[in-house]
Amino acid sequence: MLPSTVLGLELRPEGGLVRFHDFAAGEDLDGFEDVTIGRAETEARTRTAEERASDAEVRTSTADERVRRLEAQLRKLGVEPEA
Repeated sequence: MLPSTVLGLELRPEGGLVRFHDFAAGEDLDGFEDVTIGRAETEARTRTAEERASDAEVRTSTADERVRRLEAQLRKLGVEPEA
């Protein structure tokens, strides 16, 4: 372990990497791998949310079109659809 008073961190060798411990916060800082994994997870959640939103838009559009067709059929039968 190598303390750095300038950085306020303790440097620890760990599996060929250097991990940093913040003295003031009393916790380890995220390493490159942690940040990369976190970013990948966030991007995957974003893609999933975008896909769900897109699916919802398609379903809404399909439902709207079906309503328009049914209203047109009602008009042909002489029934005015309710607003």
